[in-house]
Amino acid sequence: MKKLSVQTEKNNYEILFENGLINRINEYINPNVKKIFIITDKNVEKLYFNQLISSLNNYEGQFISLFPGDINKNIENVLLIINKMSQFDMSENDLIISFGGGVITDIASLCANLYLNGINYLQIPTTLNAMVNWSLLGKNNVNTRFVKNKIGTFYPPEKIIIDPLLLQTLDKEHYNNGMAEIIKIAFIKDKMLFEQLENDYNISEIVFRTVQLHLEIMNNENKFLNFGNIIGKFIEELENFNILYGQALSVGMSVITKNSIKKGFCPVKCLFRLNGLLTKFSLPITYEYEKNNFIDYVKNQSSINNEIELVIPTDIGQVKLIKININEITGWII
Repeated sequence: MKKLSVQTEKNNYEILFENGLINRINEYINPNVKKIFIITDKNVEKLYFNQLISSLNNYEGQFISLFPGDINKNIENVLLIINKMSQFDMSENDLIISFGGGVITDIASLCANLYLNGINYLQIPTTLNAMVNWSLLGKNNVNTRFVKNKIGTFYPPEKIIIDPLLLQTLDKEHYNNGMAEIIKIAFIKDKMLFEQLENDYNISEIVFRTVQLHLEIMNNENKFLNFGNIIGKFIEELENFNILYGQALSVGMSVITKNSIKKGFCPVKCLFRLNGLLTKFSLPITYEYEKNNFIDYVKNQSSINNEIELVIPTDIGQVKLIKININEITGWII
């Protein structure tokens, strides 16, 4: 088994990595826990729920299974779950288990934070994106009928259990969506990881290394994680969130890299190899959008000095942060 330790202002916890780990979840639960409430979705329930609960038969438990999809990551479901936990008479010593992808991760984290002013929760991410991104520090966001991702907190888990065998049933589109985040981390931080992805790779090793790098960046160079994000988030909003974020991010990374080359910041090979890797995982590298619409979007994101920060590559595995005036943004998006 591999382990990583995470330190936050609220608590310290471990991320555990091993194939088949969900078969031994009971080994990693605090002995004071009497009741467990599992939050999952109907896809994961059908595939893995019986496997999970087979190791939890010493606990009194209840669960809720939501329909999958971002539309269900809403405040109504958060309140529904909190009400069910209250009816189950969960105490501050009991445990929530989050068993799903990013939607379930967000909902479970927020429920744990709000119930009884905060109870412990254990994360078991079941998608590639949730393993390498969402679940790491306990950031959560949910939607209302009027706005997206405007309600949320930071509430770290007690432990994260990563079982790469859960990826065996992940569909190709969502697998590739998670690969966009992995490619981003490799491109900004680790040339060797990038080269591994270009060739044959072991997904268990890739997940561990990506999480390790992600934590390093968050601790030391957090803004570097914004590489490609400004274009990615714009495309996501333009599509009314009917696009996987990894697909939008992929376009953002490619466009920023292309213009970094034009402006002499990095060699041509960066774009050639980045686009090659994105294409390998069926991720888009172009998207048609109106320049003026993007400029309006950027103005809403800019500071009081009409400046924005861009993360740009200088080579594979190396990036830097620059500040530009919003009047110069067109040179970075075309």
